Amino acid sequence: MFRVNDLVSYGTTGICRVEAVEHPDMPGIDRDKLYYRLSPLRQNGVIYLPQESAESKMRPVITKQEAERLIGRIPSVRVHPVESARPQELSGKYQQVIRQQDCESLMELIVLLYSKKQTAQQTKRHFSRIDESYMKRAKELLHEELGVALGIPLEEVEGYIAARVEQIEAESLRS
Repeated sequence: MFRVNDLVSYGTTGICRVEAVEHPDMPGIDRDKLYYRLSPLRQNGVIYLPQESAESKMRPVITKQEAERLIGRIPSVRVHPVESARPQELSGKYQQVIRQQDCESLMELIVLLYSKKQTAQQTKRHFSRIDESYMKRAKELLHEELGVALGIPLEEVEGYIAARVEQIEAESLRS
């Protein structure tokens, strides 16, 4: 059960603050059920989510230690290319990762797409719009959660990750 002021990851919306646990007085909402009133951090609006179905749709934000551990794994991630001649199939595979609400899977997708982008640039080929779009969305979701977990502004997350990865790689070369 989540409490007021908890930060949670909610589906593809991203990070939300639990503003209230209440019986909303709104047409079309069962007044006998408790709802979480969520306020997205990076978007306007309010989301009402029945408490009974919340466990499958939202989770606590990762801890600072989990965020550091995740970033520490980036240099060792080995991804297997996801290729498809059909854009819809490729999009479906990426969308499945986005919907999982799992930071590890998002990180692996970003590493995969970053690798595809580098290969495309080296071979003077085009990086597809689908790949670009999903890389952007995965970064938005992951970076928002990492920023909250690490206590740093969203704008600084990418630089923080790059510096940590560089530091990790330098330390591994010295070992």
